[in-house]
Amino acid sequence: MRTLAHACVLRVPPVLMVCAFGYGSPWQRSERADRRLLLLRTGLVTWPGRIPYETLMRGRVIPLALLALVLPGCGAETQSSHGGEGSPTAVTTVDPADVTTKIVGTTPKQEAVLGEILGALGETVIEEIRVAPPGDGWTPFRPHSVVIHLKTAKTEESARAGWETALVAEAFEARSRELHLQPVAAYETASDGVALDGPDEPEPDERKPITRKEIESAIVSGAKASGAEIVTLRIGQPRHFAAAVTLRVDDPASFLKHRLHTFLEAVPSLSTRQYDGLYVLVNDRKGKYVWLSAETVGETISGGTAGARPDLEACYPTLRLGGPDDKPPPPCPVD
Repeated sequence: MRTLAHACVLRVPPVLMVCAFGYGSPWQRSERADRRLLLLRTGLVTWPGRIPYETLMRGRVIPLALLALVLPGCGAETQSSHGGEGSPTAVTTVDPADVTTKIVGTTPKQEAVLGEILGALGETVIEEIRVAPPGDGWTPFRPHSVVIHLKTAKTEESARAGWETALVAEAFEARSRELHLQPVAAYETASDGVALDGPDEPEPDERKPITRKEIESAIVSGAKASGAEIVTLRIGQPRHFAAAVTLRVDDPASFLKHRLHTFLEAVPSLSTRQYDGLYVLVNDRKGKYVWLSAETVGETISGGTAGARPDLEACYPTLRLGGPDDKPPPPCPVD
């Protein structure tokens, strides 16, 4: 019997939730993931007018595992950068021959595929990718499966690193399946592991295709309507498109309470439009983190994280989980 499982890990601050959603049985999870999971039957991080995360899944039977994207800490104050004149969009592609990420343990074909994925995604913080047989704790569904290990550079924007590793791993799994290469059972980072394989083939992706221009236009229009300034907007294509945008606002509390939803509603939903990921970072004028959302949708697993700065949690409330001794957030400073 298949059971829909929700796996969420609570980080600091308590409003931030990290989730991976899929179908699976408890014995299909890796031992490594078992040690890290907090299983929940209810409670999804969504925003007004959005479809809950379980809608993102398309009936794939997969092992339940942890998707770990960690909220930037106090160091996130340095994340903002100044955009140049003209369009804020950077079309992020790199010639596969110029990819600096170290790739080890692959066949020539696997190396070529990873080079294409990394080149199409553009500049990343991924320093090394190693492909190896499954280690302890992983029980692949298919013979000759591999696990992809991704090492990232130290960065204050750790959620961005987790978002990029998820995009690359999910694209590599899909391309390996299409080209009849060794199956990709899972991927691992320094702290977490995510299962990508299952006993069934993924169901067809019925989301409506989307163009780079549509994504760019929607983000630019949403930023203008919400009164936010686009600092950077990067659109890559690890498989389908993936967009990362940094916004800057003068009035963080008011923006979260009254206008963030305007921006989010303008951006195409990953659940209905065919692109791989959306990363949104909102900073204040000093470059200090205000709000973050990082989502990915793959054929085998989908998940994401969302949360506000601790002192602004009450301005954009999401489901808050924590122990009985946790203090509530301070009141929002604006009505």
